[in-house]
Amino acid sequence: MKIKGMFAGENSLLDYLHSNIENFLSTTKATVGHLEPEYLLAKKETLKGWLVIIAAFIVIWGSFYFLDEDSSFDLSGVGVTVIIFVIIGSFIAIYKAWRLIQRASKVIVKFNQELNKFLWPMIFKIFALDSEVIPGEVLWASQMSSRISYTINQSDISSVLMGSELITEKFNTSTVDDVIVTSLGNNKLKFAELDIKNITGSGKNRQVKNIFKGYFVEFDLDINLKGKTFVSTDGDRKGFGHQSFWDKFTKNGDEVRPTQLEWNQFEDLLHVATSDPTEARYVLSPSFMNDLYKWWSGRKMNIRISFIGNKMYMLFPDKNVQFGRTIGKISEGELLTYLEKIAPPVMHILHLVEDVQLQFNR
Repeated sequence: MKIKGMFAGENSLLDYLHSNIENFLSTTKATVGHLEPEYLLAKKETLKGWLVIIAAFIVIWGSFYFLDEDSSFDLSGVGVTVIIFVIIGSFIAIYKAWRLIQRASKVIVKFNQELNKFLWPMIFKIFALDSEVIPGEVLWASQMSSRISYTINQSDISSVLMGSELITEKFNTSTVDDVIVTSLGNNKLKFAELDIKNITGSGKNRQVKNIFKGYFVEFDLDINLKGKTFVSTDGDRKGFGHQSFWDKFTKNGDEVRPTQLEWNQFEDLLHVATSDPTEARYVLSPSFMNDLYKWWSGRKMNIRISFIGNKMYMLFPDKNVQFGRTIGKISEGELLTYLEKIAPPVMHILHLVEDVQLQFNR
């Protein structure tokens, strides 16, 4: 596997997408094009449904205004009866419009799922990797025998996140869209679109704290590490939860403390904490730290990585992640825009993972 040798950088990857967009478009149409007419109709029906609901609420509000004693409207028996029928009709319209939106939503979800089921493997194919896409309602994966089995237990993603020790604050809402599973040699890579929030209160008192949005990565290592090692970028010394991430971890009696790598020229910008400094210096190769710095320096977005047991975990931030949405229609422009959003993060994640794998296979 020589993924880093395929493209000189992000610009060369984007050039490749532009050069091959006609092929991507034709294969996309051949694969999911038959779903597009129904999808476009469903989008129109959704808009129509919401317009009807808004109009109906306006009519209901206006009807109650006319029923007010201070209004100049004739409140005789006939007038009141007309208004009551108008209100009842409006509620019926709202119900029918909502049912229309629900039916249309199923069509829209199916289109987006089928499109991603095709596009994600196509992106990984660019890097000579086979992959499989699991719909978002299936939250995470565990290996059994030579197959991968999937569960829909809501606690799965939480348990994997807790195992990674990358989130340092409480959260109560986690949204997972697609989970992509691939293999780099004999090592499994699981790659998921993830949005984590902590939502408290309701109504006017509702508060939403955005914890993380981007990609959550789990990669199987060739060895079982004795210690724990954490890496984060500048501005993230205290963690997403604004807690003292670097003070101390006492789980299983291990103390994780800040450390410096003698060869790390980015030590002021890339922070390392570990319970085993010798092991950390072996795991975190110069090429890994260099690739991590190059990615961070162009974006200044905080990334967090941990090495625990036989796993590498990564929270790779990306504001362009679209949950439940892909493209408005199958056209060259929209498809290219979508591919330009999802392909670069895949490349950068694969570069970092490859750095680690090559370090263990030296």
